[in-house]
Amino acid sequence: MDKDTEAGKKTIVLAAPIWNKGHYETQMQLFLSILLPKNCRVIALCAEPEKVEKWVEEYMPDFKADLFTARFTLMGLRGRVRLKTGWAWSYISASIDKAASASGWEIDMVFFNNLDSMIYNTWRGVFFPRKINYPWAGLYLTPIFKRQPEGFDYYKKHISLKVFKGIKNCQGIAIYDEGSFNECQDFFDDRKIYVLPDVTDETMPSPLPLKFSAVKAKAGDKTIIGLVGLLQKRKGLLNFLRAAKAMDPEKCFFLLAGYLHWPEYTKHEQMEIKELLEILPETSFHFESGYMDDPAEVNAWIDLCDIVCLCYEKFYYSSGIMTKAAAREKLMLVTRGYCMGERVQRYGLGLTAREGDLEEIIAGLKIMTDNDRRKKMLAQAQFKKFMDFHNYCKLDEVLSGILEV
Repeated sequence: MDKDTEAGKKTIVLAAPIWNKGHYETQMQLFLSILLPKNCRVIALCAEPEKVEKWVEEYMPDFKADLFTARFTLMGLRGRVRLKTGWAWSYISASIDKAASASGWEIDMVFFNNLDSMIYNTWRGVFFPRKINYPWAGLYLTPIFKRQPEGFDYYKKHISLKVFKGIKNCQGIAIYDEGSFNECQDFFDDRKIYVLPDVTDETMPSPLPLKFSAVKAKAGDKTIIGLVGLLQKRKGLLNFLRAAKAMDPEKCFFLLAGYLHWPEYTKHEQMEIKELLEILPETSFHFESGYMDDPAEVNAWIDLCDIVCLCYEKFYYSSGIMTKAAAREKLMLVTRGYCMGERVQRYGLGLTAREGDLEEIIAGLKIMTDNDRRKKMLAQAQFKKFMDFHNYCKLDEVLSGILEV
């Protein structure tokens, strides 16, 4: 490559303070696939840099020379200590400096895939210095404005946000939740707010493993109602299982797929979950237990569903599972209000139920399992209109605008 071409390259840091094998890994791959072909060099800071390198080698081999990786996380022991003591910003700034020195590249912009972990530190953390020496932007996943009920947690976060506003060199803040855009813009004043599409990997396994067709055969003509992904407490697992017990087993088949995160549940809740898992009949229930680090497997389970259950609790934000369901044109039952509930009502993607209300959840499922009513809802649902924003091309447009590439 000639020197003029090399000199014209922009260097972008993609910093992932939080990292897992699902959302953040997919997000890194999406961002790399957008930036590397745009005459950019990318420094990827994350917990598993070798996986990022391997992915680029496999899918974007022509751009290997434009990628530099380094290990960084706020979830490891060293990172957690700095996070809890309020030194997260200094720690990541030093990590960026180190990567810049090692790569020999002059950094133009830093993008954080998760600002929340650095905004919401301990109370003590808000009094420590926070500084980034480069122009930066980032994704704010859980904006409290409009959504989160006021209380101690809300006000603690509000104080942290006021301190966060004082960090210099910010070029923009991205959010997934379009419904809180005005409130975010009002709070952050002159900092530009961008609505980022919640884009996910939409690929399917090829060939499709036999276990999927086996579950489909077991369900037969019954309506398949699914809860898929990491089975945290906020996903509404208990009410999903309670609804499975209450619904007609001759008409419904409940599908549960994902890793059950037991530590989040109390001993009493754990006992109830185990009891429900034991008594639900195999003819109308299937539990595919285990962590799914392949997005294609998640998509395949969602593809089996007629209804995707998103009755989350104390979760006010966007979810990639919603995008996956919309991409496969699956009706959803979602908690009323908040980000996902507003989208379901705006685009007619299904029904909503009051947060944590088992009776409303069951009532909604009864409506949606009626074949005639479900067909009518499917005919009226505006899946395409929803996906017109939450797609790769739109992500390319918005991310490129934020990073000016």
